[in-house]
Amino acid sequence: MSNSIRNYLDKETAISEIRLLLYSDYEHKKSFIVVEGEDDCRFFKGKLNEDVDIVESFSGKHGVLEIISEINDDRVIGIRDKDCDPVTEHQRMFYYDYSCLEVMMIMNDMTWQSLCYQFYDGELSIDELRSKIFYDLKWLTLFRKLNSEREWGIRFDGFSYSNAWNENECFFDNELVFIELKNINADKQEERLFQCKTDVDGHLAFFDNDDLPFFTQGHDFINYFKCICDGRKGIIIKTIGQVLRGAYRLDDFEKSQLYERLTNYSANTGVRLLRMNQSRTFV
Repeated sequence: MSNSIRNYLDKETAISEIRLLLYSDYEHKKSFIVVEGEDDCRFFKGKLNEDVDIVESFSGKHGVLEIISEINDDRVIGIRDKDCDPVTEHQRMFYYDYSCLEVMMIMNDMTWQSLCYQFYDGELSIDELRSKIFYDLKWLTLFRKLNSEREWGIRFDGFSYSNAWNENECFFDNELVFIELKNINADKQEERLFQCKTDVDGHLAFFDNDDLPFFTQGHDFINYFKCICDGRKGIIIKTIGQVLRGAYRLDDFEKSQLYERLTNYSANTGVRLLRMNQSRTFV
């Protein structure tokens, strides 16, 4: 069953309209899930109770926290990516398994298999391919992680994955990645950028590969996957996301830690958030 998606342009409008809808809900059935963006909205459509509206944040992950912090009501919760940011402890803030929505779906074996069947024609097994992508992105992931933890202020917006892709060897060349970061952050002192690079290089050997799914950004993973699969096919990133969400079934969601936490929240507060899976049989 579909859920209404609400998109507000600014914080004040979002908070005012949500409060108004809550106040006018005399039966106390209405509730709201605030998410980061359009992909999150599409993911949750059909997975929620019919009385739950999906609110797209006016300002990404930070806007999610701002809205639920301003509205003190059990019927308004937030769901966002962890990425490399510190986890905000808030009883109405929930996080996807692993680093983000995309990685949560990618780490589901059947979903990942379906995605690979649609796009990948290489010789690696699907498990080997997934591990390769996480490992090859390790340097970039660590750079993002240390940048967040140490507040370096390095910008990643506008990063060109194609410019960092070594087509002959089929991998992201970390030197090309760094050149991209230098170009994006041309206003910063080059010496400072090289010091950041040195710190990343020095910590790389101590970054456990098992932790990569908990820090790798989903957009990095999907763009790397596109580079591997693309060739001359002209694969569109948005299409990969659509196939990924379509392959991740309600049954898969019900096995996630996020689903369990939302179920526990509903049990503790009486706020019905999740749709019952009609295909499930009970003995």
